Amino acid sequence: MSKKVEIKKPWCVCEFIRFKDFGKIISENKTALNVIYSEKQQYPSELWESNSVKRFNKLEEAINYYIKTTNIRDRNLTDKEIKTQARYCFPSYFKRK
Repeated sequence: MSKKVEIKKPWCVCEFIRFKDFGKIISENKTALNVIYSEKQQYPSELWESNSVKRFNKLEEAINYYIKTTNIRDRNLTDKEIKTQARYCFPSYFKRK
């Protein structure tokens, strides 16, 4: 049985060319990270190169960075809607508070 490893700074913003989104790192190795965008996600996690991911200790930090660094014209959600989306995508994070 494999031992579950705690991931340091599990929250992230992934960015490549014009794609940017926030998510949670579920596994990692020396050069790559597996990221999910929702606890309810039905499709497999995405593999990201470590240098394309900015990491955070808290989901709120990732959301604030995402909002601050994304041009409002490049996304179709308001800041408030993005925060609501985070609550929907990662409800267990907010239940612990």
